[in-house]
Amino acid sequence: MKLSKRKIRYIINHRKKGESCETIAVDMKLSRRRVEQIWKQYKETGKEPKIGIKMGRPKNPYDPKKPRS
Repeated sequence: MKLSKRKIRYIINHRKKGESCETIAVDMKLSRRRVEQIWKQYKETGKEPKIGIKMGRPKNPYDPKKPRS
């Protein structure tokens, strides 16, 4: 399932209430690890994690001279 702002708020609110990551993951049809990542990011920044296009790892520029591994 895709992650939405609504799901992020649900995760944060239920973790604040002391609910386990595993229970939330089952409710939201996400992995436990993803719930933990969202909670960790919220605790570190105090803000909801941003979601959207181009939010992942930056692309490495293509270098045709560099040998492939």
